[in-house]
Amino acid sequence: MIFNPGTRLWSLLGRGKRILLRSFRIWRYGEDLRFGSYESDNPELSAMSRPSRRLRRLFHGIRIVLRTAAAFHAASVKQNRAFLSDPLRVPFSGKYGKFSSRGVSKNAFCLIENVEGSMSLSLPTDADGIFFFISVVPTSPRMGMLEIFLGTGEETEPILAKKIDAFGEGWSLYYHPLSAAKKQNGEPLMFRWKTTGSKADLALSVPVVRRRKKTRRVIVLIADAVRPKDVGLYSGKTMTPNIDRYFANGLVCTNSYSQSNWTLPTFASMAQSRYASSHGVVDPDQFLIPLARKIPTLAELLRSHGFFTFGSVSHQRVSPSLGHHRGFEHFRYIPTVEAEEGTIGNQGENDMIRQIRELCDYLRHLKGTDFFGFVHIFDTHFPYFDNPHHLNDRFLLFPSTIRDYVKKSFRANLGSDEKEFLISRYASKVSELDYHLEELFRLLGGMENTTVVFTSDHGYSFDRHITNTLDDEEIRTPFLLRSTEFPIPQGRSNRHVESSIDLLPTITSLYGINDPAKRSGLSLVDPEGRLFIKNHAVSELVYREKYRLQRDRIRILSNW
Repeated sequence: MIFNPGTRLWSLLGRGKRILLRSFRIWRYGEDLRFGSYESDNPELSAMSRPSRRLRRLFHGIRIVLRTAAAFHAASVKQNRAFLSDPLRVPFSGKYGKFSSRGVSKNAFCLIENVEGSMSLSLPTDADGIFFFISVVPTSPRMGMLEIFLGTGEETEPILAKKIDAFGEGWSLYYHPLSAAKKQNGEPLMFRWKTTGSKADLALSVPVVRRRKKTRRVIVLIADAVRPKDVGLYSGKTMTPNIDRYFANGLVCTNSYSQSNWTLPTFASMAQSRYASSHGVVDPDQFLIPLARKIPTLAELLRSHGFFTFGSVSHQRVSPSLGHHRGFEHFRYIPTVEAEEGTIGNQGENDMIRQIRELCDYLRHLKGTDFFGFVHIFDTHFPYFDNPHHLNDRFLLFPSTIRDYVKKSFRANLGSDEKEFLISRYASKVSELDYHLEELFRLLGGMENTTVVFTSDHGYSFDRHITNTLDDEEIRTPFLLRSTEFPIPQGRSNRHVESSIDLLPTITSLYGINDPAKRSGLSLVDPEGRLFIKNHAVSELVYREKYRLQRDRIRILSNW
C-alpha cells in the first residue's frame, strides 16, 4: 500500500470541517441536526437568542460544572470515610466499621481490603431468618462475584451468590429463612463471605435476626421549629388533622419546653439527656466538640437491648461527625438545606417525603424485629423551600424570594404583609408534613406494641429577630405521646415536660432498660401509666462568651 500525504491531509481537513460544523450547529441551534447542506436557519424557529445572552449562559454553565465537580469530590470523600462502629460482641474476622453509601451509614464489614471474613451468630430459639444489607459504591468498578455462606463450623452452605454488577446502588436488603435443622441445632451459626475477582467497593452489614414473637416499636418524630400553637390538639387549628387524629387517644403535654432555642445543643440534650452546660455541644464556631463517648446515647441503650435502631436526620447540626450516628444500625444523614457562606442555605437532596417513606419501608420489611425509629424533619424550618406541586394562589405581588424575607425577618423590619407571607409558608410546610404522616400513622395503626412521640427541637418567633434570648415562643414545644403497649394517660396534662432531656429517660423507663449513666432528665411516665410531677423547666443558651438561663414554672395557658 502506498502512503499518499495529500490524501491524508485532505482527510484531516475534512474531519476538522465536520467538527467545526457540528460545533456551529450546537452553538446555533442547541443540537447537532443538519437543516440543509448550507446550514440555513431552521424555519421552525421564530427567533434566536442574542449572542451576549448565550455567553452569559455559557459562563453560568461553566459555574454549574465547577460546582458539580466540587460536589462530586465532596461526595467521594464522604463515601470513602468510615465512622467508629458500634461494638460487635461476637467473634468475627474482617474489617468492621460504620460505612456510608448514598448518605446512609450502617455497621458493616468492608470487603475492599478483606475479601474474606466471617462472624458468629448466636440465634435465639424462635429465630425465623436473617436480614442483611449489601452496598456497592456507585462510582466503583463492578467486577467479580460475592458469595455468602451460612452453617455450623465448616459445614456451611451458600445462601447468596451474585455478580457484583447485578447489585443496585445504595444499600440493598436481602433475607434468608432459616431451615428447621439450623434452628433446632442450637449451635452458633457461622456467617461467612468471600469475593472472587472483585474490584468493587463493597460493604456487608451485620445480620439482623427475624424472630417469631410479638415485636415492639418506638418511634420518635421531631419536626424542626414547629410551635405547639400550630398543632390542632393545642389550639383547635385545622392544619394538622392527621396528627390530631392519631394522638387523640394519647397524652398532650401543654407545658413542654426545649432545653435551648436552637438545634445544635437541643439534639445533644435529646441524645444523652443532659443540659447544654453539661454536654458542651453548644457552639459551631468555637471549640465545637462531639458527644462524649463515655455516656451512652438513647440509640445505644436501645440497640444493646435488641432493638434495630433506625435514624434519619436532615441537618448538619445532627451529623455523624458530632457522634449522632452512635447506636444506629441505619443512620441516614442527608441535609435538607446545604449551607453556603453568606446565605441561609440552598436546597439540599432531602425532604420529608423521602424520610417518611423510607421509615415506612423499613417498618414493612423488617418484620419480627424490635424497632426504634428516630426521624428529624427539617422542612418545617426556614427557608421553607417551595413545593412545585402546590398551587400558589396568594402573595402573587411579592417580588423577592422567600429567602430574602427570612433574612429581612432577622433584622426585625418586616411589614405586616411580609410577616403574614412568612407565616403562610411555614403553615404550608406544617400542613404538608401532616399530610405525609398519614401514611405512617395508617401503617402504625395496624401494628401492635407501638409507642410514638411527636415533638420539636425548639419553637420559633416571627415577631422578633434571632437574638441571644430564651423567649417563650422559641423554647415552647409540642410533646405528644401515644402507646398501644403501655397504659399512657389520655388527654391534656399541664405538668412540666423538658422535651429534650426527658425523652431518653421516658423511653428507657417504659421499656425497663437499666441505665447506669447519670442523666439530667426524668421520665414523664412509668410503665404503669403514672405521671411524674415536675414543677419547673430549665432552658439554657451557651454561645461563645454568652450564657443565658430560663427557668419556667408551671402555668396553665388558655390562649396561645
